[in-house]
Amino acid sequence: MNQTFLELLAEIEDFRKGNAIHYRLQDILLVSVLAVICNMDTSTETAMFADHQKKYLAPFCDFRHGTPSHDTFGKVLSRLDPRVLSERFNAWMSELYVHLGELAESRGMTVAIDGKTICRSGSSEQKASHVLTAFASRAQLVLGQIKTDGKSNEITAIPELLDLFQVKDTVVTIDAMGTQKNIAARIVEQGGDYVLAVKGNQKKLHDDIIRHLRSEAQDTSTRELKAKGQYAVTLEKDHGRIERRECYLSNDLSWFEGLEDWRGIAGVAWIRNTRNVDNKNNKTTTEDHYFIYSLKGARAQDLLRIKREHWAIENNLRWMLDVAFREDDCRARAKNAAEVMNILR
Repeated sequence: MNQTFLELLAEIEDFRKGNAIHYRLQDILLVSVLAVICNMDTSTETAMFADHQKKYLAPFCDFRHGTPSHDTFGKVLSRLDPRVLSERFNAWMSELYVHLGELAESRGMTVAIDGKTICRSGSSEQKASHVLTAFASRAQLVLGQIKTDGKSNEITAIPELLDLFQVKDTVVTIDAMGTQKNIAARIVEQGGDYVLAVKGNQKKLHDDIIRHLRSEAQDTSTRELKAKGQYAVTLEKDHGRIERRECYLSNDLSWFEGLEDWRGIAGVAWIRNTRNVDNKNNKTTTEDHYFIYSLKGARAQDLLRIKREHWAIENNLRWMLDVAFREDDCRARAKNAAEVMNILR
């Protein structure tokens, strides 16, 4: 990579004007990022962190006026434009992602897109912040994120998010909200592939896929389907439960109405999750998930892997934000504070 993290921070333009600025913006941001890593949630805790770690921070920060107060951290983070911060961070993370791809096989990496509401960021004067994130599952990197007005606005925000990272040679996975013809076309135009969930919000497509795949599954033995790469199964036992995942796929789209409207579509898939909890009640639950995909020559085991990697945005990223960083308990809500803190995390 051509740029260090400190050089990145130095490039972010300071929005403050006047002669009374005692602390560089890059120093405030550096301390804030390190404080977040050390599980500091508030401006007061960040100021305490800076004071306690002054000896280690001094070689990188200009503390000739002492360490910043909690008021300084609070005012700067609440007034900082999150779009400017996000653009610079996203560009740096994308460069890091490309660099990592040069060190390891990155072709076909899964990028999961999903949204999350920061629960306690709302107040009587403003809605809680809802952030749409692109997450590279294998690399465990956030490649980009955008604030939206709510989950219903994700459809219009996804194309903008796709412009923030290198889509080429990746597999973009999105939940049913993002299963839109223009989004599928945008992904293919940018050189990527997609696996898009289909649920009841597109009832006719959903029902047609169910009818077609279940008919194929009933008419053909699993041994024959497996030999053609159209069936795969995995079995996993962990934390007192047994989970069986089966995938059926079909690249026969002769029945698909409006096929020409879905750019690049190559097939449809059905994943069934059967979970047995090993307790006295021996409870078993079954969930069915349906998808359309653009991957040419995809096999059922590929779809199982890709969807497992998609769920990493919940199991890894969201878990880290909610449990390790306790994001939903953070009460930073003044102006832009909640969104800026989310970017830093």
